[in-house]
Parts: sequence; structure tokens; C-alpha cells
Amino acid sequence: MWIERMSGHFSRVFGVACVLLMCSSQAGLAEQRGQYRSKVLITPDGELDKGAELSIEELEKQISSIEQPYAKSSAGRHLARHYVEAREYGKAIEYYQTALAAQGLSDIANREMLRELAQVYLLSEDYPGAAQTLERALRIDLLPEVSDYLLLAQAYHKMSKYVAVVATLDHMEEKRLTLSTLQMRQALALYYRAGAYAQCEKLLARLLELEPDRPDNWHLLVSVYLQQNKKRQALDQLALAWEKSVPFSERDILLLADLQAVNKNPYGAAELLAEAMAQRKVKAGGDNYRKLFRFWLLAREKDKAAQALMKAVQLSDDIELYLYLARLQMEQRDWQPMHQTMLAACADQLQDKYVGRANLLLGVSQLKLGDTVAARRSFINATLVGGANARAGQWLEFMDAEPATKDEA
Repeated sequence: MWIERMSGHFSRVFGVACVLLMCSSQAGLAEQRGQYRSKVLITPDGELDKGAELSIEELEKQISSIEQPYAKSSAGRHLARHYVEAREYGKAIEYYQTALAAQGLSDIANREMLRELAQVYLLSEDYPGAAQTLERALRIDLLPEVSDYLLLAQAYHKMSKYVAVVATLDHMEEKRLTLSTLQMRQALALYYRAGAYAQCEKLLARLLELEPDRPDNWHLLVSVYLQQNKKRQALDQLALAWEKSVPFSERDILLLADLQAVNKNPYGAAELLAEAMAQRKVKAGGDNYRKLFRFWLLAREKDKAAQALMKAVQLSDDIELYLYLARLQMEQRDWQPMHQTMLAACADQLQDKYVGRANLLLGVSQLKLGDTVAARRSFINATLVGGANARAGQWLEFMDAEPATKDEA
């Protein structure tokens, strides 16, 4: 329950991170598209020159006959960028490959083309193509960039290759690359989806140092701890955030209460939840009063537990809660409140599965209040429907009641 609750934080962050990653890729392509709108100039010998201009159509017809590597690579790159701008990604890919195959440009220019090609593959949802292209870019003997690893990791994620996602992101640490806070968040989202929670812890620790006032950092670290079943660390982190007045949603407050309870502090959990409901930070509904009841019961505060359960009963109208409240009142020998609880429970027609238990508890309250006639009738009813006949029979025997008549049976 806690993991699902906190995973919502990561789902939102992951979605934003991936959108930002793709947007940055598309922005890069858009910038490149804007830079290469002029016509290419090529001599009859197949070399670049300022003395002749070729249109896109003419260049496409002549590119296969260009023999000079630099000219062919430049022409292919120009055509590829033109078709990226036109959103004709199939043709763009074809001409990027032509430009790269000609081997006419420097390593720096080739790496830039490979990045552009990888982004086109991503836009085309060809994730294996994007991954292979980025791997090739990273094999070039140049200082790698963080964005290359992030895009490659995203391509692997789209292919569900989670081990490769982690290995790719780990290379950034091995190469001591410096990540911006945005890039840290992108890496964090990818690590989390790949199940690399230890790496998530490290990144979140750094993000907390850089952005201590950002609530997501606190809550995401709690999520990472819970994914590893580190309930004590999750509690410590969330409690510290609470002390520092980090913004909490209703869900976060309920999580803090749950963590206090499982870490053997049900009293603290109950106090927190009761105060949060009183201050309207948490909805004062039937489900939360039921939770409060469980906390007080674990803390052995039976009076407070009964009060919380009574509110839960009033708000939810759940027959199971009526029966539980009546049993609790019976343990405390509160016969009149128990009787009122069972009268309320039996006010409407009950499902068969509740009839036996309800009549049994009603009979006990009637007997303890001295109404033996009504108690006998309730115990007899309990023997007829709902599976409480054995215990009802014991009560009838205890009160030495007359057996049921033919009409009563």
C-alpha cells in the first residue's frame, strides 16, 4: 500500500523528466533545422563551391554521383536536416546514413550527426535504431556528454532493457561527468523505473543538498526507502520532513501515520491522525476513523478506540463495524451502549451472513440489561440463520431458557 502510494510521486516525476528529455532533443533538432535552410553549392566535379546552387530536388538527383567524401557527407547532412524539418523521418534517416557512410566529416561533426539521427529514431519510436546510433556516437574518441547517456538510457528503457539502462547511467558516474539538477532528475526517474534504488538514494541525497526546499526530493527518497523495505529509514526521513514543515499532501500524512504504527509507535500514529483530522488536513471520513480506531487499539487505548470506531460506524454505515464496536463494548461491559449499537445495526434488514452474529450480540446486551424475554428471542433467531447457532445455543443453555416453540423455530 505504501509503495503504491509513493510510486505516484515517481510516476509524475518520471513523466515530466522524460517529456523534458524528449523536448530538449526536439529543441536541438529544431535549432539545427533552422540553421540549414540554404541551398547547397556543388561544382560539376562534385565538390562544394559558392559558384553554383542546387535545389533539394537537384541535390537528391546528384548525390549518388558525388565522389568527394566531404561533399557527399555535407550534401547528405543537408538533405537529412531538410527532411527532419519536413518531418519526413524516413528520408531523413536515409540521408543521415548516406552522410555518415561517406566518412567525409570530422569526428566532432559525425558525432553531432549521430546525435541528430538518434533523435530522429526516437521521434519515429525506433528505439533499437536510436540505441545503436547512440552507442556508435559514444564509441567516438571524444569527451562524452551527459545528454548522450540519458538519451541512450531512455531508448533502453523503451525497449525494457533495464540492466542496460542502469549500466548506461552508471557510466556517467564512472566518467565523473557533471549533471545539472534537471539531468539528475532525468537520471533519477530512469534509475527508479529500472529498479536501481541504491543509485536513486545517492542522487536524491545530492538533490536534497542542492534543493532542500523542494518537497518532491523528500517524498521521493521516502519512496525509494519503501521500495527497499527500509521502513525505519522511511519513517525517519518523513518525520524529519514533517518537522521541517515540508509541504505534505493528505496521502503523505496518512503514510507518516502508517509508518509510525508499523515502527511500533501506534500511539504517535493515532495522535498524528487525530490532530490532522481535527485541523482538516486529512478528511474526517469513515475510512480514516477506522484507521484511527486500529491505531488506538494497537496502543491499548480502548476508550479512544471505541470513540473512533463509533465515528467510523456513523460515517460509513458498515455492518461489520457495528458488530466490531458491539464486541468492543461487550469487552468493556458497556451494556447500554452495546444495546444501542445493536439496535442501530438491526434497524434495517440484514444480509443473511450478518443475521446470526447480530442477533447473538443483541441478545447478550438484552440479557445483561435484564430483558430475558427479548434475549431469549434474539438467541433463538441467532440459531436459525448466519452460523452463530452454537454460541447462541450456549447462551440459551446458560440462561436456562425454554426451548424454541414450533412457531418460534
